[in-house]
Amino acid sequence: MNIRDIAKLAGVSPSTVSKILNKKDQAISAETRRKVLSVIKENHYRPAAPSAAAAFPARSFLLGAVLQKRPGIDIFLESLLLAAAREGYSVLTRFAETAAEERRCLQALLEYPLEGILRCGIPENGEENQALVKSLPCCTVNFDRPAASKALGLDYAQLGYQAAMELVEQGHNRIFCMVHGDTPNEMQFVEGCRKCLHVKGSPLAELQTCRYSREGLEGKLLLENTGAVCFDTALAEKVYEGAERKNRRIPRYLSVVSLSENEPGGFLPRLTVLLPPFAKLAEAACRGLIARIEGAETQKKNEGPLCGQLYRGDSVAMPLSAKSKKIVVVGPINMDTTIYLKDFPQVGRSALTDSRLISPGGKGLNQAIGVVKLEGIVSLIGKVGRDYEGSEIWDYLHSHGVDLGCVRRTSRDATGHAYICVQKDGESGIMVYKGANDLLTPQEVMEHEAAFDGAAYCLLQTELNIEIVRTVVRLAHRKGVKILLKPAAVDELDDEIFEKTDIFMPNEKESARLCPDRDTCAGQAEYFLEKGVGQVIITRGGKGCYWSDGSRCQTFPAEKFDVIDTTGAADAFASALAVLLAKGMEIREAIRRATIAAGFSTTKWGTPESLIDWDTLEFLSSARK
Repeated sequence: MNIRDIAKLAGVSPSTVSKILNKKDQAISAETRRKVLSVIKENHYRPAAPSAAAAFPARSFLLGAVLQKRPGIDIFLESLLLAAAREGYSVLTRFAETAAEERRCLQALLEYPLEGILRCGIPENGEENQALVKSLPCCTVNFDRPAASKALGLDYAQLGYQAAMELVEQGHNRIFCMVHGDTPNEMQFVEGCRKCLHVKGSPLAELQTCRYSREGLEGKLLLENTGAVCFDTALAEKVYEGAERKNRRIPRYLSVVSLSENEPGGFLPRLTVLLPPFAKLAEAACRGLIARIEGAETQKKNEGPLCGQLYRGDSVAMPLSAKSKKIVVVGPINMDTTIYLKDFPQVGRSALTDSRLISPGGKGLNQAIGVVKLEGIVSLIGKVGRDYEGSEIWDYLHSHGVDLGCVRRTSRDATGHAYICVQKDGESGIMVYKGANDLLTPQEVMEHEAAFDGAAYCLLQTELNIEIVRTVVRLAHRKGVKILLKPAAVDELDDEIFEKTDIFMPNEKESARLCPDRDTCAGQAEYFLEKGVGQVIITRGGKGCYWSDGSRCQTFPAEKFDVIDTTGAADAFASALAVLLAKGMEIREAIRRATIAAGFSTTKWGTPESLIDWDTLEFLSSARK
């Protein structure tokens, strides 16, 4: 093939082909130039003889590239070579780390008949090096491009936006962004995250930014947020470690997305990562350089940003708040001292023990923790003292993810304390010092009215002042929140409380005390239903429970477990029932599963550590059908 063949295929004159080959084509249209060059590349045209070469010097279709070794450069180089090959070009590559090394590489490459040069990743103080190649079309790529730079590079604001979007689309609106410091790339990344939440998030969406420290991470960030965006996988590893220490299971309680230079391994659950668009960047750089060489338009204006490639692992899930409705717990918060005895002490006699357990407790605290362990969302309304025990309880609740916005502290009295005696058969007796619990007022409850917004159920006990109970049932009724009431330490209740209670849950002794004229569960349930409650569940310890809604009734047997300590079984039952009903489960199946939760709690010492978690409840519920 000769120049005349090229001219014939392109539909132009041989002189036009000659002018294009000799780069004397200023008067030739861009369309004609592209047509001729396309024919030359498709047919791999080279001069057939030295004389022809002298008359019509052939183009080399050779590019030079000086690259910096860094994460992602392998992907970049591979894509650069492929992109160049598609256009009929070859690439000579050299690697340099400094401006001086780049200068030597450029001098070596200029010994070849290059048509263009690409500089990538070299520090920006190499202006002298740019002068070396001023006679050639040149494209500069800077992976770490400052915001004001004209060089082609990675858009970290776009990457931040894209990473945050993975969480926002799952329903997260409380997200923190973890960075190392305040480098330009990191700040652009943060701004991209913030923009995503502003554009796509709810009015309540917020982004917290944290420069990594263990104290900062494991303070409020892990407990107050449902999603984390990390600038790199080193930070993601720190988030994983902190989440494990704080019992914030990924992705159940915290979803994590990280920027990464490659697909990471070693994360359990598998980390969802966003890879910067190294391949697309190489293609854009190659396309832009060749366009300059061939005199075409450099970029399509509507090409849009270069988006990263998302590799979805198992670290992102819908937040719990989107899966289940909130539960409000109003009840006492105590420090428990549990003493284990062979038999309860008799009047005038001493009983010795060689074991005791001191731990947070109280029906309010136990039920709140029970809800959290079953992956529910909970707000606790209560009061503790400004003493050592109050501080211990506060830290305990905070570490378990309980919303403490409605827990008040007071200096007027000590934190409530319960003294629990457990005998060898697991049965227990409890003495309670109310302390700060008795200082909670109806006015303070009303100040936390917003906690009931959007809630499904309220768990309530009568160990609190009866005026508190009336205030709560009125508030819940007005807000459309269903009441699950556990009567304790009370001999009577007024009709208003009965009428506004959706599920009434006394044990056998409490039921008999409130309804002394009827001696069967069925008769007592009927009495409570006549008083206006929606449903009645009478718990019977090792005999199970009795349920009635007026038109239906059923006796549920207790689940068989090796009983060690029955303390807190009622709280386990109540919290499980509320969570299951809030998830939309049918009442009888919810009761069956709640009896499993109650039985499981008796197999361990103390409360709330004995309360069941969601995975265990799911397993036992399936195994015991």
